[in-house]
Parts: sequence; C-alpha cells; structure tokens
Amino acid sequence: MNWKMFFVSSLAAFALFQAVAHGQTIVFLSGHVTDATTTEPIYEAWIDIYTQYPQSYLTNAQGYYSGWNTWADSVYIVCSKDGYWTATTTIYPVVEENVMDFQLVPNSTQAPTPPPIPTATPPPSPSPSVTPVTPAPLPTPRRFVFAADSFSGGEGADIAIWRSSDASWRVRNVSIVFYGLPTDIPVTGDYNGDGLAEYAVWRPSSGRWWFRGAIDPAADSFYGQNGDIPVPADYDGDFRTDTAIFRPANGYWAIKSQTRFHYGFSGDLPVPGDYNGDGLADPALFRSAGALSGYWYVRDITRRAWGYGSDAVAPGDYNGDGTTDLSVFRGSAGLWYTLGSGSVIFGQSGDIPVAIDYDGDGTEDRVLYRPSEGSWYIYGVTTISYGLDADQPAVGRTY
Repeated sequence: MNWKMFFVSSLAAFALFQAVAHGQTIVFLSGHVTDATTTEPIYEAWIDIYTQYPQSYLTNAQGYYSGWNTWADSVYIVCSKDGYWTATTTIYPVVEENVMDFQLVPNSTQAPTPPPIPTATPPPSPSPSVTPVTPAPLPTPRRFVFAADSFSGGEGADIAIWRSSDASWRVRNVSIVFYGLPTDIPVTGDYNGDGLAEYAVWRPSSGRWWFRGAIDPAADSFYGQNGDIPVPADYDGDFRTDTAIFRPANGYWAIKSQTRFHYGFSGDLPVPGDYNGDGLADPALFRSAGALSGYWYVRDITRRAWGYGSDAVAPGDYNGDGTTDLSVFRGSAGLWYTLGSGSVIFGQSGDIPVAIDYDGDGTEDRVLYRPSEGSWYIYGVTTISYGLDADQPAVGRTY
C-alpha cells in the first residue's frame, strides 16, 4: 500500500524521504533534502527516527539511510538543519510501504534590504593634523564551554544538588524545583543562551532530553539511547549548551545538528573541554583500563598520559588561561594532580571532584562534594554544608 503525506511548516526547504516498514522487518529509508527557494541540495540535514509505541530511539541518517529493524506500529521522524525550522511527522499505522514528503522552512526568507545610495558631500575643510588615539580594547569576559553554573544570575556558580529520591533540584539560597524522574540524569546547561543555567534532565529509558520552561519549540527532543552518556557542552561557540551524547559501547559521538563520528573505545570516559583555548568544547576521552590506562585523548589536539586509570578525572581551567587543564583527583591519597600546576593536598576517599568558578573570578576552583556529610569543600575559599548522602552535584563537571 502506497500513500503520501505532506507536511508544510511556514518558511521553505524541501525534503523527500521514503521508508518501507511492516511488522518486525527491515525498513529502508532514502531521500534528499533541497532548499525550496533555491532548489539546491542540503546534504547536511539530519533525519532522526524513533518508535512511538514502545517509545525508543531507532537511528539517524544524513540524507540517506540503509535500514533498521522495528516492530513498532508507529514511527516518529525528525528532520533538522541549522538555519531551518525542524519538521516532524508521525506515521501511524506503519504499513508495508510508506512514502513521506516533508517541507522544512528556513528561519527567514525575507530578502535583504538593499544598501542606501550614498549622498555626495563636499570635501571637509583642512584642519590641523591630529594623531588619533586608539582606545584600549575592552576586556573579553571569561566564559567556560560548560557555562551557566549559575541559576540565580550571580557572578559565580551556585551550590546546587540533584536529589534523585524525589527528583528535586536544590539550589542553595535560590530555590527548590521538582523536575524529572528519579532515574533521570541531570544535564545542567545554558541551552537558550541567556547566561543562566536551565533545569534539564536526560531520560536514559527513552533517550529524551527535557528542559523546564519554553526554551525553544524544538528543545525537548529524543537524542540518544539507553546506555549512552550525555555530554552537553558548547561545541560550536554560539554561547549555548549543545545536546550531545557519547556511546561507550562503540566510541560513538553525536552532537545534535552538528556532527557525528567515532572516537574512542568501549570503556573510555568522555571528558570534553576547551583544551586549546579557542572557545569551543573539544571531544576528549580518558582511558581508565587496559594497557594505555591513564591516557587522555583530545581529538585533533593531543594524546598524553596523566594519572592512573583508577583516578577520578577532574579537568578544569584552574589557572585562568582560558584552556582546560588535564587534572585528576586521587582520593586514596587526598591529592589533586594538575598538568602544569603540580599537586595539591585536598580531599579524601569518597569525595566527588567538581570544577566550578565559585567566586566569579574567571578561574575554575577545585571543589569537592563529600556525600558522607553533605559538605562542599572549595579549595582556598570556604566550606559549605548543603546536601545529603545520596545527593550529587548539579553544577560543574563531574564524571
């Protein structure tokens, strides 16, 4: 049985996809994406496919996909590309053959305003020669690719915990918010670019990202699958946290609407950060087992040994130079080892290392959360009691 569905959003780009599905079988998808205003192909558009009942992430494609197995009776498809509105559709019921025509829309189709015609002006009168003085450039505010550890808008990071027992976010001196499920993973970040942290969770059972409040129409989305590790960070330098996952089973990275690639092996720990100071998060790994345990791998930048495989990784910009430093915390010895900065005696076994800029000075601080007593230890600054034994930090980088 063949049928067609047309989906029209409101501004312009065209995508054609064809799928064949029936019961528990192989489903094939092929197609192309073009811009409706220029008819030029758009090879970078992504197609993400999910089942509805049961709800799960199936696979993705970039303009072409060869097949997948499914026994669901409903399929949900998302087509996305930066600069265009995301288009979605649901096929129900899934029949033996399905042909889908989509129409996406660019964010704007308004023609640019032509520049004004210059008006002739008389030449200026001669004046005494004056040596121009170039003003000193304004300092560029420091930012981290894991920006938005502040829910309150203060200069420094807030002290915040995620309590899985009741799915609550508890931000010291700010608020208590119930959002998510006990099995969710907190993925704090600035997803809308307003400079504030959003309450956000990733749900492993469905691969769905949930954001409290209306960030944008396409914010809540399925991305990833059970077993993945969420790795949100600003990978493209637009001052927004990007949705991203790392799949430990095969070393697969996927950054939504940007790129997908394989980097790493099973068991590697993802440790993205800005390791070269260009303002972008770099995909990176720490190898905790095997012959090369204790090695750091930063894609297209460096590879080197720093620490033991049993150490807790704690990368951060601890000297304020704008780059993420390789750093590990060895709880058994109560020591931090940071490349280029030596060792610091700080902490004990069972502590959780966190990198946050608590005092807002542009340098990330070495911070430990001690679950056994619900205390935060901020190196050289202060100690704060906030949390319970089973709580986990909801700000900063923890691994």
